[in-house]
Amino acid sequence: MNALLRWAHPTRGFTNPDRFIPLAEQTSIIVPLGGWLLRQACLQLEAWRLPWLESGLAATTLPSVSVNISGRELLENDFVEEVAEAIRLTNASARRVTLETTETVIMQDTERTLMMLRRLQADGVLLALDGFGTGYSSLSYLPKFPVDILKIDRAVVDGVALGYSDAALAPTIITLGHTLGLRTVAEGLEDIAPRDQLRRLECLRGSGKPMLPPATTHRLLEQRTCAAAFLGAV
Repeated sequence: MNALLRWAHPTRGFTNPDRFIPLAEQTSIIVPLGGWLLRQACLQLEAWRLPWLESGLAATTLPSVSVNISGRELLENDFVEEVAEAIRLTNASARRVTLETTETVIMQDTERTLMMLRRLQADGVLLALDGFGTGYSSLSYLPKFPVDILKIDRAVVDGVALGYSDAALAPTIITLGHTLGLRTVAEGLEDIAPRDQLRRLECLRGSGKPMLPPATTHRLLEQRTCAAAFLGAV
């Protein structure tokens, strides 16, 4: 699961982050906003636990949640402690929380950022490199990044379905991820065509269409319960 931030504007309705995140970054509001988002994501993880177990599903199959973090948050000296506190207060499992950042953010202050990421990873949190395939995509730096997951940029994923030149990047990124022992996740995977092609390339995870938490919960439990019933019948 990805925790997607939307602004419920009184007249504009749900507003996409590209309309307000840049301003939040400029004014440093992104720091408390990011902290709030992380806590909400952790609370949602805990909210899934009881209905999950009541449905007879194993605790080891509980969903995980990814949360984007900004470069501004990584500049905060107490950011690692704030993350640990959010996980502790909500009783969430650190191994089910993934923090996503980009190559661009890491390359702005490489040594400091890498130090922060290593501390987060040492606390048990998973780390993802978001939007891989665009930006720097520095192969010389990638093995040094303390990340667990490569998220293939949506432009590359769209290129797979449309036959653009970007399509050639997908198998390269997936192979690179496997070589480095990283999971690969396809971003913006909303259509069947790229999904099937990426699956054949052994990219088995992707992020699809956004849903509100109640609909997400219903779909998760429905799919998992059906799978459990099917396996039980077999």
